[in-house]
Amino acid sequence: DSIHWKSAKDLSSHIVIANGATLMLSCRLSLAQDRKITIEPKGRLILDGAQLHNACGDDWYGVEVQSKGKHSGEVVILNPPDIENCSNPLPLAGLDR
Repeated sequence: DSIHWKSAKDLSSHIVIANGATLMLSCRLSLAQDRKITIEPKGRLILDGAQLHNACGDDWYGVEVQSKGKHSGEVVILNPPDIENCSNPLPLAGLDR
């Protein structure tokens, strides 16, 4: 499955991108305190200028990219995201906040 979020979302739960699935974010996404985005092996997160944060100013966990054998999840950056209030930011140059 492939999903593209284009409008703002406020979530209280974790997000899991399953094996073979793609989630594209082109919007503001607020994740609740200590929540995370998990990308399972062969899953894909595409960031197209998204804003990832916690609207209350609390820390959300971040993005966890899982691996199994020679397969891993993938993060694709089309346009740099704005990542705020993240306790474990993406380990990519220029995205540490």
